[in-house]
Amino acid sequence: MDVHAARWGTLARLIATVGQGSAPYGVALDENTLLEVVGAQARVAGLGRAHVVRPGGDAGVLVRSFGPGEGFAVG
Repeated sequence: MDVHAARWGTLARLIATVGQGSAPYGVALDENTLLEVVGAQARVAGLGRAHVVRPGGDAGVLVRSFGPGEGFAVG
């Protein structure tokens, strides 16, 4: 989990961490953003976005951004 993705540019740090295999996946949150996790599902609330970073095999990493009201599976 990384925070202040939009303001401090921490998304790049998370991409590097997942890309080198130091973490299986990660989520970076923008300011004023909440991630509610219930079981294996997460939902974004607030003003910003949640950026999910997962390994992409030979392609490096895959990054997908979710806005308020959108959700995704965790794990």
